[in-house]
Amino acid sequence: MEAEWALGDSLRMLTRFTDAMPRYERGLELAKEQKDTNSERVCESGLGTCLRFLTRYEESLPHAERALALAKERKEANREMEAEWALGDSLRMLTRFTDAMPRYERGLELAKEQKATFDERVCESGLGTCLRFLTRYEESLPHYERALALAKERKEANREMEAEWALGDSLHADPL
Repeated sequence: MEAEWALGDSLRMLTRFTDAMPRYERGLELAKEQKDTNSERVCESGLGTCLRFLTRYEESLPHAERALALAKERKEANREMEAEWALGDSLRMLTRFTDAMPRYERGLELAKEQKATFDERVCESGLGTCLRFLTRYEESLPHYERALALAKERKEANREMEAEWALGDSLHADPL
């Protein structure tokens, strides 16, 4: 079972999402048979991630929700944090901005507790994007500013560029 999801993880990291999915699916079957909730969470999360990268957002939701439930059940705050923002990402891509925001907010809360700056940046950016698409430009600014600061701190040039663009877009779009 672990070999299945480990292979799935490796294939996913190589961006071979369609190849990774059967590994996670088989790992999930075995995990459920053996009542191994850790492996089950890993497989659900992996399937959700693959589906998200394949832009199959609606299909990714049940996997992200199950990964979140298992992380909470197992009291794994770091995995809960990741599952929250992953679920937020799928909801945001489905333009369900008001549903995505609480996911990013909870992920952000957990990221700050754990001093996980990568995850904090993801959540800040996600919140900013939701607010911007809801035309709440002024409210989006502090989230983008924090995402930008974190991207600079982490030396993530591509994410810094995205935050700069989004910040400029929010400033430009606000009809004062």
